[in-house]
Amino acid sequence: MFRRQKHNTPKRARQPKSANRELLSYSANQTIRANNQNRQPNQRDAPTYARSAWWQHAWVRNLPSLIALTAITLSVLYCLGLTTSPKVVVSASSPQTVVLRDKSEYQLGAQKILSQSLLSHTKFTVDTSGFEKAFRSEFPEVADVSLTLPLISRRPIVTISTAQPEIILTSSGKAYVLDKRGSVIMSANDLSSGLRTSLPIVDDQSGLSAEFGKIVLPANNILFITSVLQQFRAKQIPVESITLPKFAHEVDFKLSGQPYYIKFSFDTQAREAAGASLAAIQKFVQTNSVPGQYIDVRVPGRAYYQ
Repeated sequence: MFRRQKHNTPKRARQPKSANRELLSYSANQTIRANNQNRQPNQRDAPTYARSAWWQHAWVRNLPSLIALTAITLSVLYCLGLTTSPKVVVSASSPQTVVLRDKSEYQLGAQKILSQSLLSHTKFTVDTSGFEKAFRSEFPEVADVSLTLPLISRRPIVTISTAQPEIILTSSGKAYVLDKRGSVIMSANDLSSGLRTSLPIVDDQSGLSAEFGKIVLPANNILFITSVLQQFRAKQIPVESITLPKFAHEVDFKLSGQPYYIKFSFDTQAREAAGASLAAIQKFVQTNSVPGQYIDVRVPGRAYYQ
């Protein structure tokens, strides 16, 4: 009786096969790309990660060696450097050796010379011979000087030996210190006060020309003066002054508290001349007489007086 109604449902149009393939391919590519982004490293990437891990492990393993090598290099470079404040050592050739200046003066002088050149800051470039020459020029009394470079320390060592003073020579209003060679080694003003009062003073009236480092008096004349002086000191006869007069080869000794002086000649033997003068003095003491002007012992074996 009743007839079923038919619904006219629109039929979906078929997609072309080619379109389906493109859609599937696009979906598959998107899925693969997403998987590639989220996946863990596979065996294909393992060599890259392995190489990175090996390098990190080797660097960490060699780190102590690198630190040690760096420390050694810095230590070597540090030891090759030099300070400009050297240590000064005064060499004593005998127990009677005296230091002419305070050691601080030699220290400051050496430091000044080293500070004048940038080459003095390393052991490879320091000019030792130039330093020694400049040091002798600054301190004429230094007989020998050497600059020693230490193996490990940065402080150089300056070893010096000084000439020993024998007399103080006054000439043209200036006072100079002479050694046993008769060479001017320094100004008497630079000599320590203790040594300055202990050395005999010789007054030059003959017009000698005194220059630092130059010989003013022959060594025999220096020996003659000191030998005669020793003879008087042994007899406890004080000497007031010693004079080099204008006459050649002559030296005069003035005794303390006496109105006369004694004439000596450098051409005679010091011990014989000193003995002759002591004998004459003893004779005057015994006779209770005194020469009015001088005693002359310039002739060997003779003593004249006036």
